[in-house]
Amino acid sequence: MTSTTDVLIIGAGIAGLTSAKHLEDQGFSVTLVDKGRGFGGRLSTRRIKGLHFDHGTQYFTAGGDAFKAEVARWKKQGWVRKWFESLTFSDERVDKGSHPRYVPKSTGMTSLPKELAGELKGDLHRGERVKSIAFENALWTATCDSGLTLSAKAVLITSPVPQTLDVFEASKLALSKPDKKTLSSIRYAPSLTVMLTLKKGVFSDLGEGMKFPNACDLNWVGNNTHKYKQNKDNVALTLQASAAFSTKHFDSEEGPILDALLNAITPYAPITREHIAEKQLHKWRYAFAETPVDKTFMTIVLPSLSGASLVLAGDAFGERAKIETSWQSGRDAADALAKQLSANV
Repeated sequence: MTSTTDVLIIGAGIAGLTSAKHLEDQGFSVTLVDKGRGFGGRLSTRRIKGLHFDHGTQYFTAGGDAFKAEVARWKKQGWVRKWFESLTFSDERVDKGSHPRYVPKSTGMTSLPKELAGELKGDLHRGERVKSIAFENALWTATCDSGLTLSAKAVLITSPVPQTLDVFEASKLALSKPDKKTLSSIRYAPSLTVMLTLKKGVFSDLGEGMKFPNACDLNWVGNNTHKYKQNKDNVALTLQASAAFSTKHFDSEEGPILDALLNAITPYAPITREHIAEKQLHKWRYAFAETPVDKTFMTIVLPSLSGASLVLAGDAFGERAKIETSWQSGRDAADALAKQLSANV
């Protein structure tokens, strides 16, 4: 068991990293744990034959003043840059509004959470899945699959809600009826992502990327070669399927998925299997919260555990699934926990 901290944060996506930094800035000690090998959740990048592919989040935007200020800080640090403003649609529409899309300056979306994690002072545990939590003598104890145990005064969980409910069930935590109803109402859409490297000399110019209408099997095609100024002799494309296609074909084999997405892109870039040098498929089971709750975080009331501080945050808590939603959720959850911890002193 590690030393006891003020807050244990489960999940090292943007919400978890943001809340950790915000709590530390207010003087609280934090431990962060994530089941993945890296930080960032869907801010993920894969390297294939020397080329970088963003296979989760493709870019992010900033709408609110608070997040705009944070993005300005990231720009000043040299972590992010504007990628493009005008979003091109497959039906030839172009969103020409002033709406910058941001990406990291480095090679891949995963570089941003790495930079954010580097700002933290507390313990960071990767590759550790929390299987249960328990509250006793005013302290939470989390037990991981490896046997690692982590102790804290309060717990913040930012993982997808279905995974959180699994932890609650394994922990035999009885939720109140209102909380159980709210959490059970949250539904996620999956996402199927195909990464393609085209053979040398095969070039299909899709610009920076292209958005497809809801009725199409494709949702987005991103040109990683343009994005990170990689070797233009080898085009690196990310093909993301629509929510409807991903739901229907989530358990399908790679072959039929690839054929369907190639068929969808043919009118815009006639790519066949013969043009492909390398290909990989990634399946995101909890890609987008389709039915998020209308508040930025949720304090869990446990009738049988008086004084237990347990808060949920993430992209299922807010207007819609996006980086800004996760950031705001993590920040607001951190403020709520700071008040709870200060009141218990």
